[in-house]
Amino acid sequence: MTQRELLMETVKLNNKHKRKKRWYRIVSVLSAIVVFCTTYALILPAITMTNDTYCGLEHEHTLQCYSNPEADVETPVQWEKTMQNAELLSLKGKDTASIAKTQLGYTESYKNYMV
Repeated sequence: MTQRELLMETVKLNNKHKRKKRWYRIVSVLSAIVVFCTTYALILPAITMTNDTYCGLEHEHTLQCYSNPEADVETPVQWEKTMQNAELLSLKGKDTASIAKTQLGYTESYKNYMV
């Protein structure tokens, strides 16, 4: 075997080794993705089963069943109190803006909602 043939054979083997390493990496990444997706798919039903339901029925629960109608309920006295500092000038746009300013920092309930 000549030196040129030996060099060509070495290059072929190196290329073959690189392709094999690349293939192993691809298969490893795909395997990891499959493992994580499978784990997530198996955990998801358990997460939804641990949440409290408020419908009181035995059935396949929907999003509405997880809404608590008694949570974070405000009375008229409570929300009227938040608007006490609003300056009402009988000008539709300015009154709306003044009332909107009283709502800054307000967050909606994540327990009591309608679907």
